[in-house]
Order: sequence, then structure tokens, then C-alpha cells
Amino acid sequence: MIDFVKKYLPILIIILILGSYLSIKAMDENGWDGWGFGSAQILMSSQYWAKDGLAKNYFLFIPQPYSKLIHYLDEPEFRNRPIDTMDGSLTRGPIHYTHYPPFFLAPYAILTKIGITERFLFRFFSIFLSLLALGFFYWFIKSVSNKATATIAVFYYGFSVTFLNYADSAFQSWTILFIFLILYLSVQAWQNFNIPEKYKKYNLYIWFAYLILSLSSYDATFYIFAYLILFDIFVLKKFLWKKWLIFASAPILGFMLQIIQNTWYLGWHNMISDFCYIYTERTFRGVKNFIVGLTGPFVTMTSVKTFYFFKKTITTLGSAVLIIGILWKLRTKLNLNHYFFKIIVILAVAAIIQPFFVNATGGWPYQGVLTAAFWGLLIGTSTIVVLEIFQQKKSLGQKERFLFGFLILIIMALWTYQFSNTWSYVKEWPNNVPPKEVIEFSKAIQTFFPNQEKMAFRIIPKNRIWQSQFPTFNFEYYLGMIKIDFANSHDLLVDFWWFRNRSEYPFYSFLIAENKSDVEKIRQELLAKNMKNVSPIMDIQGLYVFTVGPK
Repeated sequence: MIDFVKKYLPILIIILILGSYLSIKAMDENGWDGWGFGSAQILMSSQYWAKDGLAKNYFLFIPQPYSKLIHYLDEPEFRNRPIDTMDGSLTRGPIHYTHYPPFFLAPYAILTKIGITERFLFRFFSIFLSLLALGFFYWFIKSVSNKATATIAVFYYGFSVTFLNYADSAFQSWTILFIFLILYLSVQAWQNFNIPEKYKKYNLYIWFAYLILSLSSYDATFYIFAYLILFDIFVLKKFLWKKWLIFASAPILGFMLQIIQNTWYLGWHNMISDFCYIYTERTFRGVKNFIVGLTGPFVTMTSVKTFYFFKKTITTLGSAVLIIGILWKLRTKLNLNHYFFKIIVILAVAAIIQPFFVNATGGWPYQGVLTAAFWGLLIGTSTIVVLEIFQQKKSLGQKERFLFGFLILIIMALWTYQFSNTWSYVKEWPNNVPPKEVIEFSKAIQTFFPNQEKMAFRIIPKNRIWQSQFPTFNFEYYLGMIKIDFANSHDLLVDFWWFRNRSEYPFYSFLIAENKSDVEKIRQELLAKNMKNVSPIMDIQGLYVFTVGPK
């Protein structure tokens, strides 16, 4: 144990610092990760898996607060009823989310099943996965370079907003764990290529890890496949097409399983329509958006902002090209072998391939992880190069001194960008906090009728604080009950009566609006029909609310 600590002391210190910071921050009940909207959906969905089982939910997740009433929202009479959709913003779709593989929900559903309910414990679990992923990131960089470079790379990535903002995410932590695990295993397979038993063993591990990743996320499917093929071609110098077909079977199997789930739930025709619609929407988005999708992961990871008249994309990509070019020119002096440049190019191309096929994913901020290994290896190597030249005082020619000076400027700029962004993020502790009105409204509304079935009927407010803010804030999670939005009181009352008559479960109704006149009108209509158990109108944080008891 002591030898292990001594061997990995720098990386263990980094992980300890990050783990302490993230864990303390996770205890704040109002803070969220950078994809808090999705994390809230996972926590809500885990309730359905834990309480109702997998089969009843088609092995899909329901991004709504848990309620026995939820399945009424899936009935054709409700979904197909004509309402004012406000130009499509109130369109009613299936309650189960079908656009993403659901396996990453499994560990959170298991935690829910065994009785864990506190959100900070779920965040601790996510942080543990992220720190484990950081360990595999370190071992990957170390296996293709050296210990010092890997330590610098972990420092660069671990203290970046790309890592800190998503380390406690219930979604992203699972994905990055398997990305870096596969990268690490690929190098182990390469290093054991001449030992058939070990080579096959590592490839089997890769296949299983790739399958789990494919069952959990589409955000790195093409990245991993491109990386594995390019690694074999350029590093192993082998054209192993049979092996690639076996690797391809992992995401194909994962995709086929989701097709089966979606067909089970939607039916064959609706499944095809749903798939074609979402893939087209996320891939064919115009030339400008397509280019942004391709380059987004490179920019996000570096935190580069617009610099004078240069666009941040040009600045970021230009910096990468210049660093690679300078290192190539100085490769003999720096003892950099061809494997370094091959792996750098492989990581860059793989990061472009992913958004080429699923373009929208490149624009999502957490996708900076696709270039974490690329930037980590590049920044780590360049930083070590600069330090070694200063320490050893290597003799450089005039041209080499110019290139070396230029390299120093670029590296200093990239470190400055990264940590100025990190400092800005850290100062906003606990990060991604919902509006205080929503927090106070949530505390007040959840004191009514605890442990009873509840449903909210709401005329959608114009003030955006009362709407979910993608990607950080999920209003439904705070409301703690099913919510149906309407454009007018007529549509609201039609559905109110329908649910009252349709539901076999008694439930309390919350009728909510931003304008008091809307609430008064609805309440008067209910009283005119001799409705019992109607509460007075309450002003809660600027929203007007009254409740109606069960039928």
C-alpha cells in the first residue's frame, strides 16, 4: 500500500483535492451539475424503475416526478385532444423518453431501490465514478507518454470546468468512465499484441465496456469506434477488419435493444417515425451549425473565449495546429517519437467523427470530454517540454529559439484561459442554483398533502423563472408532482374534469397561474359546479395557487 501511494502520490493528491471540493459542494441542496436538467430526470425516473419495475416501464425512463397518475398522460384521448399548443411548445408526446439508451439509469435505480433518497448521496456516487474515470484517464496518458505528462494532463483536465461542472452529473460520469476505460484498455491490448491470450483478453474487456457504453450513451459511440480502428491502422499497422466487425457488434447490439424497447412501447410505425425525426433534427442542422458541432468539443475543453477579432474556434484550432507543428519541427531535439504524433492525430480525428454522424452532440458543453485526452496529451507534453528545456538549458538554434518562444506563449495562453474560466466557475459556488423564488415555492408547495397523490394544472407563466432552464434546471423536480401546462383556462378545465373522471386513484389538484384573474376565473367555474374542498387562493412567491381535494 505504501509503495502504491509513493508511486502515484501526485495523482492521488489531485484526486483527493478534487474529491474533497466536489463532495463538499455536493452537500449543498440547491447546487446542480452543468447538466442538472438531465440529472433531475434520472433521479425522477429511478423512482419508476425502483417502485414499478423495469418491464412496466419498457426498460425506458420517465422524466417526471413519480406518480401513479403518470400513465394517464399516455392515453390517446389525452394526448390527441386538440389544445392551444402555443406554436408547438405545449405539444403532448409519449411519457417515456425514447431518444437515448437508458442503461446509465440502472445504478441510480438500484440505489433508490435499496432506500437511498438524499440527492447528495447520488451526487457522491457520480463523483466517485468521475474520479475513477480520471484514474483511467491518467493511466491512458501515462501508457502513451510518461508519468509527468500524465500528471500534468490530469491537472489540466481535472481542474477544468469540463470536468468540475459534470463530475457529479448522474449522466455524464457514467459515460466518461467507460470512454477512458476503453482508451486505457486499447493501449494495454497493443502492448500485449504478441501475447495472444492477453491480447484477446483485453479486446474482450474492450468489447464489454463498449457494449455497456452503447447501452448508456450515444455521445461517444462513433468516437470510440473511430479511435479503435485508427489505432489499429496507424499504431499497430494492422488492418484487422474481423476484429472491427466484432467491436461494431457492441453498439449495434445496444442500438437493436433500444429499437426493440421503442417498438414495444411505440409500435413499429411510430418507432420509425420517432427515430427518423430525432436523428434528422440532431444531424442535419445547416452548414454553420454543422461546423460548430464538429469543432465544439475542441473549444469547450480549452475554455477559449473570443480574442480580439479572432473567433474562438480559429484561436483554439489554430493553437492546436501550431503546437503540433512546433513539436514536430523540434521532435529530434525533444526525443518525440512518431507514436506520439500518431496518437494525437487519432484522438483528434475520432473527436471529429462523433459529431460528424450525430452533429448536435458536438455543441453540448459536456462533450468537451471527447477532446480531453487530445488536449491532455498535447498540453501535458508541451508543458513538460518547456520545463525540461528551461531546466536542462538545451542549446537551441535561432529558428528553434523562435519556435520555442512561440510554444511558450501558446501554452501560457491556454493555461490562462483554462484556469481563469475555472476561477470564475469556483467563485459561483455552489453552481447552477435555480432561482430562489423556485426554491421557496418548492418548499411551500411540498408542505401540502404530504405522501398523497397530487397533480398540478398550470397556465404557463410568461416569467421564465417558472420554466425549466435547459440544461441546468428542471422545474418539475422542484414541483414534486406531475404538471400539465396550458395556454388558457378552457383547455385547463377540460383536462381537469377528464382526469377527475378518469383516474382510479384519488388525488389533490393544484391549479396555478401567474395572473390572479386566471385563477379566480377557474375557481369560480369550479364553485359554480358545486365543487367541494376548494381552498382559498394563495400567493406563493408570485404565483397564484388554490387546491381541490380528491373526488
